Amino acid sequence: MGLLNNDNYIDPFKGADYIDPGKNAEKLSSNVDREHAQREAYEQQRYAKQQQTPQRTPTPPQEPRHTPQQALVNRQTPISRTTRTRKSRIPIIIIAIAVLTIIAMNLVGTIVSHGGLDSIADRLDPNTEKYEQLSEQKTINETSGNLYSYGGMALTVTIKNMEVGPTDINGQPTVKVTYGCRNLSRRAIYPNAVADSIVTQNGIELRKAVVTGYNGNLDLASKKIKSGETSEKVSYHVLSDMQTPIAMQVSNFRHKNLVRSAFAFDGSNETLTRIDYSDVPEAPKVDKAAFVEDGRVEELNGTILHFRLDSLEIQQNDEDEPLMVARISWYLENTSTYETFSYHASVNARQGTETLDQDYLYGDDSSLILRAQADVLATSIYAYELDDERTSVKLTIEGDDTVLFEKDFEPSSGVVPEKLRTLDHGRPWSDDQFASTRLSSNRDMSR
Repeated sequence: MGLLNNDNYIDPFKGADYIDPGKNAEKLSSNVDREHAQREAYEQQRYAKQQQTPQRTPTPPQEPRHTPQQALVNRQTPISRTTRTRKSRIPIIIIAIAVLTIIAMNLVGTIVSHGGLDSIADRLDPNTEKYEQLSEQKTINETSGNLYSYGGMALTVTIKNMEVGPTDINGQPTVKVTYGCRNLSRRAIYPNAVADSIVTQNGIELRKAVVTGYNGNLDLASKKIKSGETSEKVSYHVLSDMQTPIAMQVSNFRHKNLVRSAFAFDGSNETLTRIDYSDVPEAPKVDKAAFVEDGRVEELNGTILHFRLDSLEIQQNDEDEPLMVARISWYLENTSTYETFSYHASVNARQGTETLDQDYLYGDDSSLILRAQADVLATSIYAYELDDERTSVKLTIEGDDTVLFEKDFEPSSGVVPEKLRTLDHGRPWSDDQFASTRLSSNRDMSR
């Protein structure tokens, strides 16, 4: 069993050939984790000090140790029958060991090719089948509860506290969330292999904050937790306002097991107090009748994404390089989970024959990965690095490799307002900056 408890096992969730029974849900979470990591790495590079890893001085090679020649055995000493028999058995033992070694090596090769040591642990773990069944059972727990997954993995999650955090590097208010994860599995696991967390206000996910002195190493993906041990996790999030209650949900990737909690501001906006989750006000709903869409994506499970292009314009990145910025408003129908725009549709831009690289628009970059609940209007902002400011750009929105919407943009025009309007999407005021964008009075807005 010592082999099974080795922390250096091959994580089954890192392999390219891994197929998740709940792949749709895990796809969303993996996209979110990846995009969060990219954003945090970007901002940390710009505003946080890089930690230097001390270089290890290589150990000089050791001189080989020579064993002195042993004394010769006296040939005149008589050799007993027992000694002869023992010596005759030595070659047989050596051959047997060699054969067993070859068999063992072949066995290890087979194990590695079929999932590594985790596959052994899964087969030997009596909880594998039980946890698989529990992962499909609908459970809702307030503050603390268990989350189950495939492969014999499970966690006890406890939402410990929320408190008003320090301002982020942009001076925006934050909330600090503290929660604990106890590993119920028979082996060490990363908590994010089981748990998917989201912190929300007004039905929209709050983006991760970059806070001085915090490097993101205390979140769900930071490190493995050994079997039976508990690890405390911390995350910071940028608040959309200082009045609306904050909700947190932690679920398994099948969104069957759920742990949730909510906190509200006191009158001074300086402290947060735990409240019943049922007391969280319903998020403002989109006015569907007034939403003139440019396209939609209808999924096989019945979920529908509605979207519209609100504007295209030229902005500058941190290096004063020109960016084409697209603002897209959207909402979802027929879903019980929080989902992103990018989970259902992709946005691409081409200038001539070249596909443009995406860039981060500082302050709005995280809008691509923030999730929203059904019937809540949200906004995603896409920014692209221009090769030049003369060549026309074609913006394309696709769903399942099908072109849903296209728009040409002339960088020299500066801005193309597309049905420009002040948006009611429950986001911070900075996201409504396009409402004051300069407009071209002679621009033909027809398509």
